[in-house]
Amino acid sequence: MMLKTLYPDASDLRLVELAIRSFPNAGGNVNRAGRLSESVDPNRLWLMISVSATTMATLWVHAGVSTAPESSYAAMLNGIDHTVNLSFFKVKKSWFRSAWVGYVSLLFDRSTLTVGFIAGGDQLAMWRQFRAFLELDGKLYDSAASALAAV
Repeated sequence: MMLKTLYPDASDLRLVELAIRSFPNAGGNVNRAGRLSESVDPNRLWLMISVSATTMATLWVHAGVSTAPESSYAAMLNGIDHTVNLSFFKVKKSWFRSAWVGYVSLLFDRSTLTVGFIAGGDQLAMWRQFRAFLELDGKLYDSAASALAAV
């Protein structure tokens, strides 16, 4: 499934900025004035939340990622930096409809593990789904296509 990304408008960016401020220890690529910072891909938005190793371990298990000895679970636990990342896009869903889709990654030290996808018919629905995952009350999808199909 090829997704056509759309450039977020000023209203979209203001909502992103408010969402970023609503998460503790969070930062993103939209500033307090609702402006997008310099980016290689101006359609890609992101949010990063600094978390503890314990919180990341809980999210790791909740996402269904293996904790087996051959996995990178032990390396994550012993890591120094732990960050939850959401990279997200506004996409064209049909002629007159758009949606929001993103992928959730767990970053520890110099490693990145994408654990799933979220989507919403509007930005607020996407944020609700992301927040539900962080609160261990929601699930992630295996692909952007399956996340969007649920919208």
